[in-house]
Amino acid sequence: MTERERVAAVCRRLGVPGEVLSLERNPHCGMNNATWIVRTAQGSYLCRIPGAGTELFCNRAQEKHAYEQLAGRALTDELVGYDARTGAKATVFYPGSRTCDPRSASDRRAAMALARRLHASGARLMGVDDPLARLRRYARAADRAGALLTRRAGFAAAMARISALRGEFACGARCPVHADFLPANVLIRGDGSAMLIDLEFASMGSPYGDLADFCHDAGFSREACRALLEEYLERAPSRGEAGRLFAYCACVALMWSAWAAFKACAEPDLQAFFADYRDRSIAYSRAALCWYDEVLAPNA
Repeated sequence: MTERERVAAVCRRLGVPGEVLSLERNPHCGMNNATWIVRTAQGSYLCRIPGAGTELFCNRAQEKHAYEQLAGRALTDELVGYDARTGAKATVFYPGSRTCDPRSASDRRAAMALARRLHASGARLMGVDDPLARLRRYARAADRAGALLTRRAGFAAAMARISALRGEFACGARCPVHADFLPANVLIRGDGSAMLIDLEFASMGSPYGDLADFCHDAGFSREACRALLEEYLERAPSRGEAGRLFAYCACVALMWSAWAAFKACAEPDLQAFFADYRDRSIAYSRAALCWYDEVLAPNA
């Protein structure tokens, strides 16, 4: 069976209506999965095929529950079919849509408005997003895969410092969060409105985790992170609020470095790509720790 035949078979199992007329790779898919744009006489759909090792990081029943809880709130793409055993998923494809460009002021505003609506939605999602616990879990998975993360320059020191800041990750009430709020997981439609896709980690957590995911993936500087927080809050942030964002930036960056270290072992053909992502994420984490110290210094 060819890859295209396999995707078509998955679409049938997921209940995509009509015979598959065409299949093409989605050029805007993330790093965790393969996605295909599927066209039938009834419409266009996205079919997601999970990547190697994703079952170690994602709770598929949790993702399905998140889609169900957020349905009808104009927050996410429309679910067509979901296989909670494998994580294969089909959703409606919106022609003319694109992923968020973090360099665009209008896209950022739309993304932050979407984040505020999600966080204030009152939905009760499964699980708790604890970025420090995820960091530790991902690091264990990477080491079991042979990544030898503790030998990477700066990783162990950053891990120890972030662990000492654990109080920053235990403050405040939990709300529904995406927990993988990357620009690539925010879809901008033709009318400028935004919606979330891929709820693999959606759970209850802190808004700062979502903002930190966005900042890290976009490679934002200290000033750009602070500006994004101001866009989200719709007011100037306090020193404590800015410091908390920088602590979360350090934690999620190191968490994704551990994920990339695992992927470098799990997908040898993409080893160089994931190794570069790993090292850039460690460097970002260390920079964010410096920002944290600077903003909370007595004379900051």
